[in-house]
Formats: sequence, structure tokens, C-alpha cells
Amino acid sequence: MMQEIEHIIGRPVIYSLGNFIFNSNGKYRRSNVPPFSLLFKLTAKLYEEQIIIDYQLPPSFCANHECGFQPRPASAEESCFLS
Repeated sequence: MMQEIEHIIGRPVIYSLGNFIFNSNGKYRRSNVPPFSLLFKLTAKLYEEQIIIDYQLPPSFCANHECGFQPRPASAEESCFLS
């Protein structure tokens, strides 16, 4: 499940990124938390001899009984729920 994101010394610390792959049967419902996880998409480009790094955190929907144990990208409507 998603956890907090904080910045330490100007760098993002994104907790619990890898947990989306451990689909626990009914864990979101039992924990009373939204059934979403975050993916991490890193882009690195070389520009004038400097590496430019960017990242995105697209949400994924992970309610096993609703997605058949196949996490999928969250829809735009579901993503609005996360704001």
C-alpha cells in the first residue's frame, strides 16, 4: 500500500515502493486503506554532458478481488481519489 513521501536533504524518500507485487488477499479491506500502490518511473537523459533525472509515481490499482490478482494502472477517476 502507498505510504508517505518525504524530502530529506532535498531528495525524495518514497517509502514502500516494492510492496505492490505482494498481492495479499484482502489486506487493503482489512486494513481499511485505499487499494493503491505506486510505481516508480525513472527517466535519465544526457544533456550537454549532464545527466538530467526525472521521475513519476503513477498509481496502480491493487484490489485483488476486483482486478483478478493483476495490478493495473489506476484510471484517471481513481487517481483523482488519491489527491
